[in-house]
Amino acid sequence: MVKLTHIVNPYETKNPEALKIQELTLRSMSEAQKFTQNAEVKLYAAVHKNETYAELPDNFKQTLPIERSVLDIATFEKKIPFPLIEDILKLIWNIDCEYVIYTNMDIILQPYFYDFVSNELDKGYEALLINRRRVSLKHLKNSELPEILADPGKYHPGYDCFVIKKTYLQQFLLKDICVGIPFIGVCLAHNIFSFVKPYKIISHHHLTAHVGLQVMGGILKPYYKHNYAAFQKIRSQLKPHLKRENLPFSELPFYKRILSWGLNPSTPILLNMEIEGKGLFNKLYFFWNELRFKILERVSSSN
Repeated sequence: MVKLTHIVNPYETKNPEALKIQELTLRSMSEAQKFTQNAEVKLYAAVHKNETYAELPDNFKQTLPIERSVLDIATFEKKIPFPLIEDILKLIWNIDCEYVIYTNMDIILQPYFYDFVSNELDKGYEALLINRRRVSLKHLKNSELPEILADPGKYHPGYDCFVIKKTYLQQFLLKDICVGIPFIGVCLAHNIFSFVKPYKIISHHHLTAHVGLQVMGGILKPYYKHNYAAFQKIRSQLKPHLKRENLPFSELPFYKRILSWGLNPSTPILLNMEIEGKGLFNKLYFFWNELRFKILERVSSSN
C-alpha cells in the first residue's frame, strides 16, 4: 500500500470567503483520507510560527512551525508573510512516506482523490500534476461539500496539485519562491520536468475543485515581481536538466506541441522553444557527424 503525505499551509485571515474555502479544503482532505482503501494517507499542516490556525480537523498533524516568510528575504511596502515553498517542503523530509502531495489552500478534493492517485502511482509514475476544475462562487453560500464536488466545473490550465516521490525533493530548486502568488506552480512543474521521469499530467479528470471561476486571481504586483524574478534565476539553473523529450506535450506533433505551450500559462513557450531547438540542433549535429565519418571512412579505406 503506497504511503502518501499530503501537506498544506493553512493561514490566518480576516477574509470570511478565504476562511470558508480553507475550511472546505481541510474538510475535503479529511473525508478523502477516511474514504481511501488503497493508500496510507497522512495529513499535515504547516503553519508559520507567528500564526495560529485553530480549526484543524483531528486527523491533521502539525509540522514544526515555518520559521521564515518572504519578508525575511525581500522588502515590500505592504507586508504579507507569505511562506516559502522550499521551507514548507523541507518540513516533511523526515516523515516516513513514499510520495508527497502539495496543494494550495483553495484546492478541494473529491473523496476518491487518494485512491485515484494510488492507482496512478502503481503504474510506475514518479510524479503527477493534476489540474483543478473551476466552480462558481455561488457554492460558498451554503458551504456544502457535496454541492461543490458534484459540479463538473470548467477546465483550468495551470498546475496547483502536485504528487512527487519524496526522494526527488532534495534535488528541487525552489529558492525564494513564495506561496500564494503566481509562479509557484510553474516552478514546481519545471522541477518535475527537469528531474522526475516518468511523470504524468492529468488535465481533464474531475479530481479537485476550486471555488471561483477566475483562471488567475488578483495579483499583488510587488510579490508577483518577486516570484517572477526568482523563477528566472531558477529557470537558468534548470536549463541544463530540461530535455525536449521530458517537456509536457512532447508526445504531440510539432505544431500541436507549440500551440499547447503557447496557450498554457504554466509552460513558458520561449524556454521550451529554446530546448526544442537545442534538441533539433543535437540531432542534426549527430547526423552530420555520422555522414562525415562515413565519407572519411570511405576515403581512407580507398588508399
